[in-house]
Amino acid sequence: MGISDWWDSLTTNLPKNDRRRQSGRFLYTIWNIWKERNRRIFNGTRLTHLEVAAIAFEDIKQRSLAFGRAQVAAGIG
Repeated sequence: MGISDWWDSLTTNLPKNDRRRQSGRFLYTIWNIWKERNRRIFNGTRLTHLEVAAIAFEDIKQRSLAFGRAQVAAGIG
């Protein structure tokens, strides 16, 4: 099973708005993992997994506030 199939299996039964919200959270999380990878390789610095998760959550929260949707849940997922 590929990533696309896996993701579809998790979100298929969700309403469209929830599916979009979950996809956005997933993308912000993956993006921040990628940025942490770059920090480690190019800057020689390391954040903990909790720090990376906190940054991803903050990004999600800021985007929600910027677009008038202050409905970010307390957790990701």
